[in-house]
Amino acid sequence: MQIELSSKQKEFIDKYIKKSAKDIWEEKLINLKGIVLNGEEDNQQIEDKINEWILVDIKVAEENTRPYKCVCGRSLRYQYVIKHRILDITYNLGCECVKKYTGIDSKLVNRVLLKKEELNSMVDEIIRKLNESEIDRQLYLLDYDEIPNMIRQQLLIGLPLTDKQLEKVFKVIGKDNNKKNYHKKVHNVMQELTKEQLEFLNKLNYEDKQPLIISLMDGKKIYNMDELKGVELSNIALRKVELNLPFTDKEIRDIKKGKKTEDIKYIEIASKKLNKSQYEFWCSRMSLNQRKETAKYIVEGTNICDKRLVRGKSLDKNIRKQIQLGIPLTEKQKKSLDI
Repeated sequence: MQIELSSKQKEFIDKYIKKSAKDIWEEKLINLKGIVLNGEEDNQQIEDKINEWILVDIKVAEENTRPYKCVCGRSLRYQYVIKHRILDITYNLGCECVKKYTGIDSKLVNRVLLKKEELNSMVDEIIRKLNESEIDRQLYLLDYDEIPNMIRQQLLIGLPLTDKQLEKVFKVIGKDNNKKNYHKKVHNVMQELTKEQLEFLNKLNYEDKQPLIISLMDGKKIYNMDELKGVELSNIALRKVELNLPFTDKEIRDIKKGKKTEDIKYIEIASKKLNKSQYEFWCSRMSLNQRKETAKYIVEGTNICDKRLVRGKSLDKNIRKQIQLGIPLTEKQKKSLDI
């Protein structure tokens, strides 16, 4: 479904992007003749300074068609509607006849046409990107103070930037090549995010948004709820888990700290459940990581190996003693015993 442009969006496009052929014609003539305007002239004064010939419009037909006519009778794909300001006569002309009637070089006419087509193409690209929700992938650029004011206004009213505008922005916010490439990488990362992920990211403040963008670029680990059992999470961190987004370095440190606290809690409870022989073996013969893992099993009463399952098997003496004492096995130990 096509998105309908708002009145503000239409006004912005008409004012800053979609110039008329007449406006472009005047700009080219001003540059060509070296005319200086002070910015206070009205349309009539501008026309007086430029030329007696005014370009009213350029009509462009479909490719491989020539539905328009020049006054000379030639069929045209491109028709230039030219008005003589003093005589108040309008002519429909082809490129060559423009030069014949006005004395203005056809190269200028072609430049006007190319510029108009370029601007029309920009409008088409903006509307296409708007329908593809590309604006959601570009809103992070508003965090940079360096972006030009017109670009900022375009983003603020919900209009995405064209590829050419993006290149300009990357150049402004990244003066050296490394930074320029960095912002291109950020742009590429944004293309991979879902609509829900983008909505979440765009609602974050700068301090939370930038670390998340860096984590996305660095491919930081994405946690699931099972891995975070028992760890207290902030609302932002919880939402990241739900949306399959990575944590920042600080959040990862907090998670590890939370897990450590959880491990210590289990170790304290487990140590009280063990008898003297079990406790001595557990503390002296098992590594810290093994104690952390088995502490939870001791509390839960799981992963304890039935002695009958290993009867007759050749076992490491420590594992054999561990089984004899009824101390739970780690997952790695269970796998090595194939039980």
